[in-house]
Amino acid sequence: MILGPTARPFVVLGGEFARSVRRRGELVLAFQYVNTEPAMVIWSGTRQAGAFAICLSVAHEYLDDRRLVFQAMAAAQQIGYHPSDRSVVGNIADRILEDRA
Repeated sequence: MILGPTARPFVVLGGEFARSVRRRGELVLAFQYVNTEPAMVIWSGTRQAGAFAICLSVAHEYLDDRRLVFQAMAAAQQIGYHPSDRSVVGNIADRILEDRA
């Protein structure tokens, strides 16, 4: 759960509002709405850190290899891993391309 400025839930990750939630190793993927837009949300199931959302409206941009790697590095850092950890970045990139709702 991500809290907003008033300490009320801003976004609930997974849970009853998600279309589906999948665990892939240390990564958790939820397919749910974020700010009224369908999205894939990725976070670590083992670390207390942030989450990374990819909204459907920009999903086509991840078909470009450079964009995919750059965003996978950003996602790794956001969810608590080092962005130069190739195994984590590769795993995130694979999940982005392979997992679908």
